[in-house]
Amino acid sequence: MPSIFRKTIIDNFNGSASTFFNREFDFFNEITGVSGVIKGFEKGPPRIKACKDALKQIVVPYGCYLPSNPDSLVLGLQPNTGIPMQSAAKAPYLAAFKVLHSSST
Repeated sequence: MPSIFRKTIIDNFNGSASTFFNREFDFFNEITGVSGVIKGFEKGPPRIKACKDALKQIVVPYGCYLPSNPDSLVLGLQPNTGIPMQSAAKAPYLAAFKVLHSSST
């Protein structure tokens, strides 16, 4: 989406929509930012430790969800489950979250 349209949409959010948007995207940016943190570490034990350490720094705000599972609220993150995955160019990782499944689905 062109940035002018995105900015216009965001600028027109009311108070609660703006709060939700900022909370959700701040959380998602923290989660995706872990890849950038661990990319600078050597593969193997150093990267695994860096992944778990980075995940421990994330505070999960109430009311967030993951785009892969929008019908569940994230209650917590399980940092010790963080494990880097194989990739030549990037530093993806896998981590488990504690979620509350919505009963509306």
